[in-house]
Amino acid sequence: MLGLSCSATPAQPDRPTKPATIAPTPGPAPTPGPRFIRGTPIEDTPENREVLDSIEHYREALERKDADALIELVHPRYSNTKPGMAKNRGEKISEIRRALKLVDSIEMTIRYQKLRVEGDVVRVLGYMTSVYRIAGKVHRFSDAMQYVLSLDGDRWRFITGM
Repeated sequence: MLGLSCSATPAQPDRPTKPATIAPTPGPAPTPGPRFIRGTPIEDTPENREVLDSIEHYREALERKDADALIELVHPRYSNTKPGMAKNRGEKISEIRRALKLVDSIEMTIRYQKLRVEGDVVRVLGYMTSVYRIAGKVHRFSDAMQYVLSLDGDRWRFITGM
């Protein structure tokens, strides 16, 4: 032979084999990660829920064409610098009343992407899709949106983005 030796131990059928076990590594239990508001990448905290609830009240009021509920969500500091848009709270109230008279119906969906707190202001980034009917004609509008809200008393109201 070549100088190699090999030996095999015959299996012993009368001795059961035990599966190998691995002892758990001692250490701290893993901490659970943050929970997210269902259907969003936004952390589930009471404040974040309140902010998104205010935006949902806006969406629902818009779909009901409820001018008073929408006006209630306009912050006293409301402002907008985009051309052709309501520049302050008074103009926004007029714009709401005028627009709702023109619209027969509206449906809106919002997909929330990010919520960022900056002092007393919260910015919510998302994607909005609306389908509305004016004089029987259907219109569709989709766009990235930024909703900016601030706490006014006990309620989050829109500073801009309505």
